[in-house]
Amino acid sequence: MRDGVTSFAARWHFASLALLTACGGGEPPAHTTTVLDGALWMQQSAEYWALATQTYTVAQERLDQALDDRSWTAALEQGSGYEQLPPAVVLDVDETVLQSTSYTAERIAAGGGYTLATWRDWYQTGGGKPVPGSLDFCRYAISRGVAVYFVTNNRDTLHTLVSAALREHGYPVRDDNSNVITRSDVRDKGPRRRAVAAEHRILLIFGDDGNDFATDLGNGVGAERAAAAERYSQRWGRSWFLLPNPMYGSWMNSLFEGLDAETPTERWRAKMKRLQTQ
Repeated sequence: MRDGVTSFAARWHFASLALLTACGGGEPPAHTTTVLDGALWMQQSAEYWALATQTYTVAQERLDQALDDRSWTAALEQGSGYEQLPPAVVLDVDETVLQSTSYTAERIAAGGGYTLATWRDWYQTGGGKPVPGSLDFCRYAISRGVAVYFVTNNRDTLHTLVSAALREHGYPVRDDNSNVITRSDVRDKGPRRRAVAAEHRILLIFGDDGNDFATDLGNGVGAERAAAAERYSQRWGRSWFLLPNPMYGSWMNSLFEGLDAETPTERWRAKMKRLQTQ
């Protein structure tokens, strides 16, 4: 769930890898390879393919159930009287329907970090490959008369490019791109989900970050975020579907909440403080 300006945590990992690539010296310390290991896992592992496919397979079954149950809604923002609204699903874009691991690989290989310019260039070439299972799911939703909305934290300046990339890969994007919803300044997706919920009964929500589902899931440190996730335990795998993203996100940002973590050494120490041995 990239936001057009990658988190400081992710930028730091990119910078560490870039420095090591530029120096060309030896094996990097294990703590500098978070993004590299995550990208390789998403690109190369059978486990990632299976997990993503499993997620969308189960979601298709839940979609059928949701269509038969007028009381069913996935959105916390859903207002009263939603039962008679036309159905829709809401999906994040990066790492939910399109993988950005090729961009990560390009930046590591080039010895550079994230920039908005290179991110824009990457989208101009078509963006990443579809996340396994996501395209089939979207097509199935359309075949059942369910509207598909893509709510992404890519900025409004990338709206046309993101819409074109989705369309190029076969995702159901309207001619006017109105079902692709980017952001201006507000990273919280709650207001945008509320806008969709005002006109549709949202059946399912998909994302790779807590903020894709609820505002409180995108904030706080580990224990607070875990407690929030537990509060919504009845939604996971039923109306909320989380895709794995070990490369970046609010989970990584939360590691440094309340700690001095400006330099690479300080961030390494902060991570060690968060590490649980029991």
